[in-house]
Amino acid sequence: MRRRLPAIQEADYRGKLLHRKRRPLQGRTFRVFNKLATSIKWDLIVDVGSNYGEMIFYSSIPKESKIYALEPNPEVFSCLCLNLKEFSNVRLIEAAISTSEGTANFDRNRGHSGRSRVTNGVTNLKIDTVNINKLIADFDYERTLIKIDIEGGEFDIIKALKRKDDSVPVWFAESYTFCKIEFKELLQTYRIFDIDSNIERVLEITAESIDQYLLNGKKGNNCVLIPRTNQEILCLVKGLRGKTWFFFELCASWLHNHGFQSLLVGPKRIRRFPKIH
Repeated sequence: MRRRLPAIQEADYRGKLLHRKRRPLQGRTFRVFNKLATSIKWDLIVDVGSNYGEMIFYSSIPKESKIYALEPNPEVFSCLCLNLKEFSNVRLIEAAISTSEGTANFDRNRGHSGRSRVTNGVTNLKIDTVNINKLIADFDYERTLIKIDIEGGEFDIIKALKRKDDSVPVWFAESYTFCKIEFKELLQTYRIFDIDSNIERVLEITAESIDQYLLNGKKGNNCVLIPRTNQEILCLVKGLRGKTWFFFELCASWLHNHGFQSLLVGPKRIRRFPKIH
């Protein structure tokens, strides 16, 4: 039986759900993250917006891997410290990620910690911020994996992190926060693979497919951004598509050829959209 997270906030719905299920809430997303984190020898793994630390707690990341876990919510951070106290390779940082050092206003949601975020509005809570470039300056960017979940603002952080030699890390980010213009800008540096949480697939987003992807509602909550020059990790992600998904791709192709755009949302049902001319 899986272990329960040792500590959560009792009033937090997300925490109670994690405690009851004894696993990360997005199973497919976690499996892809765990596969990426364990299949490559990373210089550094960074969990930005770590929350209760479940992505690290339930992963099989080798103990010799160096990990940074950032969480700005002071109440959740105290739980994070308890949850990851046995992980000697994890450095815990009570701060939000930013493009500069300083402080920021924080909108804390005690009922659902996953909806807390940094805001430009007036709040009664100030938090520290750390500069993303300074945080990982001493590490090989091409051997750095960053999982970022900060409820908006991901694009600004991703764009800010680039060395003079144009090397960039691999990102594991929320895709629903990106608009069309941001997707197009990111595609100049990265190949982007959407992770659909409902079915076993990893779908590549291209310049030609952005409009349809946005129209279909950004099927996955998360995506993997891989530098176009990093062939090793590109091959790894392409191999994540399972045999089960191959059958559904055939169905999608048949529907498309017969006048439908298709979005498969699970083995038991298929939603079909009128073909766009």
